[in-house]
Amino acid sequence: LQSTLTDEQKQRLLERASNPTNRAQAGPRADESGTRRSRRIGRGGPNGGLAAGHMHAGALRELLTEEQQSQVDQIRESYREQLNALRDQVSSGALTREEARVQAGELRDAMRSDIDALLTDEQRTQLEEMHQSRLEEREARREAAGQVRNEVLDLDTDSAAALDAILDEFREAVQTLRDELRTSEADRDEMHAAVQALKETRDEEVAALLDEVGFEIYQIHGALHHRLRRHTMRGGGNRGIGQHGPGNAPFGSFGNAG
Repeated sequence: LQSTLTDEQKQRLLERASNPTNRAQAGPRADESGTRRSRRIGRGGPNGGLAAGHMHAGALRELLTEEQQSQVDQIRESYREQLNALRDQVSSGALTREEARVQAGELRDAMRSDIDALLTDEQRTQLEEMHQSRLEEREARREAAGQVRNEVLDLDTDSAAALDAILDEFREAVQTLRDELRTSEADRDEMHAAVQALKETRDEEVAALLDEVGFEIYQIHGALHHRLRRHTMRGGGNRGIGQHGPGNAPFGSFGNAG
């Protein structure tokens, strides 16, 4: 794409990715009943939570008997109702978001314990093996993607390490910022502006490290990843594809997607 797109096409692509109104225009997603979804409290939730060794619910379902699956569905429904009650309390002002996040985390831990109690020792062992296998596959993909990135950007060992350091520092800074803003209950506009400033600093450092062509490839990759995330967040595909943290883009973790 870097070698085939015109300058005008590249500019349009990068402008769309960097336009802060894109996210606002997308708006909150609607569920099947047409009601708007509230912002999630904390990370994950009973319906998409993990169980037994932090394994994805889909893998868990493969191992359960019909009776166990029915029991798991009942457990999840119970905790879903409790999470909805927390959201209502936040909306009414009875709880702060930070208080609700703490309680939501406790609910998720309790849910996992309840589900784990249903499993046999053999099922727990199988889940752990599946979990470990997925971790190894993920690490292998990450290493392979890193090699592709280094070849595409023509990075030697030292330059690759320097790029990784820039991106790691950015991710840590964003996570620290988010933790601070959650505690202070800053609004989303303030958070977005602060993260945007971190991105600009990161990109300046990356631009100084790469040559002109390499930096343009880096930017195009980030713009495409941004569009992929918007697409999957709107229900246009497997949501898991777009679940990358700031700077944690696929294809070698180029790191310019936010």
